Amino acid sequence: SSPVGVGKESGKSRERVGKESGCDRQSEAEPVEARRQLLMGIEQLSQVFDDPDSRARLTEATEHVVAEHYYQALKTLRTLLPREERLLAAASAAE
Repeated sequence: SSPVGVGKESGKSRERVGKESGCDRQSEAEPVEARRQLLMGIEQLSQVFDDPDSRARLTEATEHVVAEHYYQALKTLRTLLPREERLLAAASAAE
């Protein structure tokens, strides 16, 4: 037996709570858009980072995004920052 009130919420009640908390179709679209932007960003990074280790990190980050593990995706992408700094320093030195 479930606790009183658990699982017995009416559809209208859920709808009202959703509207009051800002949970509507627009807010549902925001995570979808964020996911799309993350995947596009990873794709752009893959154009620059073409070494095997960087590719592995980008693949790992993509898998985290697909699984909706956004913190882990960003944490994985963060490992590429030192490589980005080296690439930018090398490009500046070449100018």
